[in-house]
Amino acid sequence: MRAMPLDDAVEDRYAAVTLQPGMLFTHGHQPHSGVDVLQVVIDWPTRLDPAAMDTAWQRAARRHPVLRTAFTWPTSDDPAQVVQAAVTVPVVQHDWTAVGDGPVPPDPAARLAAFLTADRVAGVDLRSAPLLRVTLITHAPDRHTVVVTFHHAVLDGRSAHMLLTEVCTEHDAIVAGTPYQPPQRHPFRDFARWVADRPLDADERFWTDRLAGLDLPTPLPV
Repeated sequence: MRAMPLDDAVEDRYAAVTLQPGMLFTHGHQPHSGVDVLQVVIDWPTRLDPAAMDTAWQRAARRHPVLRTAFTWPTSDDPAQVVQAAVTVPVVQHDWTAVGDGPVPPDPAARLAAFLTADRVAGVDLRSAPLLRVTLITHAPDRHTVVVTFHHAVLDGRSAHMLLTEVCTEHDAIVAGTPYQPPQRHPFRDFARWVADRPLDADERFWTDRLAGLDLPTPLPV
């Protein structure tokens, strides 16, 4: 993998790998389609501490370079991932305990569905880290909804689950006043550099043999 120059605001830089270039292409042609924008919706049935949740997310961003990653794709070069030295995760609060002046769907489920649709279509700016935002919605003092919106280029289902487990556990530790020791994770750059440097000859032979004799287009089995 070719080394790339860094500046004071950038901690690391390396090539986009596997499915990421395709996601960047889709984003460029359909920036507000909601494609590849994922949402995790957590029904939080107990009292939530917004300040503790905000602190837990900012600490997670300091621990995990992937939460400080954005993308650049200059026309003269391949797309790259750029890890910022520091970012602030947007954690926004909405109080839905009272109906405001504007038009609000009468059904709480419909109101949440409308918010999720608008939030997803708003998209994520892949050129500006973090590619993640958090919304805390208060329905009652002891009932909340936590919405985590992020782009699939930096997190998938498994990694999002691991991340949310960390953040929610740290939130509870902050509220309880107890220390929290996060698990040790390998940075994404290790995987990115392994993928970029590995030879593809064996992969090409495998797929050539596996797809031999098939005419295109070939429907995938469902």
